[in-house]
Amino acid sequence: MTSVDIYGRRYNIGGEQEPETVQALAEYVDRRMRQMASQLEPGNDVDAAILAALNIADDYYRTRKALEQRQAEIDERCQSMSKRLLAALEPLNDVPGNPTE
Repeated sequence: MTSVDIYGRRYNIGGEQEPETVQALAEYVDRRMRQMASQLEPGNDVDAAILAALNIADDYYRTRKALEQRQAEIDERCQSMSKRLLAALEPLNDVPGNPTE
């Protein structure tokens, strides 16, 4: 169990994550909550938490979309390179004595 502080409160977090990872995540959430709270009236902890959650979700969503787009680009390049490689090797299929015959 890892103990972390988020927005002035202590939480005991269980799970399989390394304590360093849990601490880094807690620091990130704390930082985002404080950013949101700085834009609100004092005492709006719930609003700060909701806005922080929305911002974190937006970060996640944008990152996931970027990764999906990058993966699609990589897949496309791999298919193109595979086709080019097969086309370059095709003349070898016509060589007498080729072990593929």
